Amino acid sequence: MTTIQNKNSKKIWIYLGGLLLIIIGQHLNGARVMAVPVMALALPTVTPILTPTVTLSPTVTYRLTPTAKITPTDRFIFIDQSQQMMHLFEKGKRMRVIPVSTGMGTISTTTISWRGKVGQYLGGGAVVGNMYVDDMWFLFPDLYGLVLIHTVPYTKSGQLKQYDQLDALGNRPASHGCVRISPQDAQWLKTWNPVGVPIEISRRKIDFQSK
Repeated sequence: MTTIQNKNSKKIWIYLGGLLLIIIGQHLNGARVMAVPVMALALPTVTPILTPTVTLSPTVTYRLTPTAKITPTDRFIFIDQSQQMMHLFEKGKRMRVIPVSTGMGTISTTTISWRGKVGQYLGGGAVVGNMYVDDMWFLFPDLYGLVLIHTVPYTKSGQLKQYDQLDALGNRPASHGCVRISPQDAQWLKTWNPVGVPIEISRRKIDFQSK
């Protein structure tokens, strides 16, 4: 009895194993068949779109006509505070030296070293209290006001102008921070037109002594 049951059990297991193999085979076959349309959808046939060749136009050279007078770039101004002199250069050559008087050197009256360009011409007017100047050019603002190039300040006594320390030009600092020049040099400078010209102001020597 036991031998018959064992034989039947083996047959059953063989039958079930074969059935299982058939099911697995069908499943794998179905998956492989389903993969074909998926791949076909993922890789569609691409038809290339051809871009026509672009013909470039020849290079065009434009002639620019300036709308305003251009200041030559070879002009330069250097203010030497150790010598109290303004040196003006044009085309690489020094063409004029103008005596100046810069800031006296206190906390609020120092002319600092600076590089930039001469700004707008401001004409004449009052500067400090009842003192006036005839010509002014803007340089830059500092903590205590505007730093300018201007004529030596003066007070009015009727038709007379009493200038403040005119003898300091080229000799010693006497201003509140601006760069002073004589009225005659201011007239020449106005004709030369320094607006837009590069300018450099040197450092002031601490041990500066009046001549």
